[in-house]
Amino acid sequence: MIPLLMALAKEKKIGITDIITKTSTAPSDILGIRRAGFLKGDRADFAIYPDELTVVLTDNLHSNAGWSPYEGMKAVFPVQTILGGEVVFDNGEFFRPEFTDNTSGTGLWIPGRGYSL
Repeated sequence: MIPLLMALAKEKKIGITDIITKTSTAPSDILGIRRAGFLKGDRADFAIYPDELTVVLTDNLHSNAGWSPYEGMKAVFPVQTILGGEVVFDNGEFFRPEFTDNTSGTGLWIPGRGYSL
């Protein structure tokens, strides 16, 4: 979803601030989870995106599904992803085993208010 939104930002159809608010800030506030940030002690979770638009091609995705509902749509994919201050993805390559073997993750329980309808 983020690469599609980044393409819309590149085309000036939505602002970067709106993307951050709708995909990170608002969900953190709703769930009562401390936001990631760039200050000392913050989680430092972020991605770096290029200026170039690309077209989504299933063969280029990191997925075993073999298809994508986004095939043919414009997107801007990250060139680097930082998780907890550590580079975990750089120019198409994952650097941590848990992101390549599909068997384990790095998740941890972050208490929050929860959500109910």
